[in-house]
Amino acid sequence: MTGDFSQDLYCFPGSNASCVIAQFGVGTKFALYLLFALGMLVTILGNSVIVSISHFKQLHNPTNMLILSLALVDLLVGVIVMPFSAFWTIHGCWFYGDAFCLLHSSFDVFLTTLSIFHLICIAVDRQQAICNPLHYSRKITMPVAWFMICVSWTLAAVYSYGLFSKANIFNPLWGVLDSVICFFFPCTVMVCLYTKIFIVVKEVKELKRHL
Repeated sequence: MTGDFSQDLYCFPGSNASCVIAQFGVGTKFALYLLFALGMLVTILGNSVIVSISHFKQLHNPTNMLILSLALVDLLVGVIVMPFSAFWTIHGCWFYGDAFCLLHSSFDVFLTTLSIFHLICIAVDRQQAICNPLHYSRKITMPVAWFMICVSWTLAAVYSYGLFSKANIFNPLWGVLDSVICFFFPCTVMVCLYTKIFIVVKEVKELKRHL
């Protein structure tokens, strides 16, 4: 190999199934480590909203509780998932065994799915606040917000750890179903909700313009 790569080395030289180590140059490897470190730092510090919402009781409302839970999810991604993923990406090898690989993958799917569920809950909250403002405080209460949070965590955990297995990781059909369940369907729901919000806001602006 030429350029920024050296001769092929293997993760586990004595194994026939060993993968090739990505032999980046010192400069490239340093840049990648720096990039991933900055990404983790931004992810962790960017969710300092947890401290603000938790500390000030004035901020304890349904919307902020959903944001607080979402911030906790993102914080876990930065602390638990990203470091191992970064090392894996840079070296091209997984050195922590099959069991932890499956656990890491499951946790990655769990947090990703959980984040999407939270975005749906926040979209529902905003839709109710803008489209039904007179009934919002009655429909979206603190218990309702906590219920949505608990349901999101539970469903994501059941999906990730109950259905996600090593067999499914390499199953093309499961990959398609996972994309539909955890991405395309939730995104469709959110697009519909925010489209409705956009239409209502536009109608209100038109009404104010004619008054």
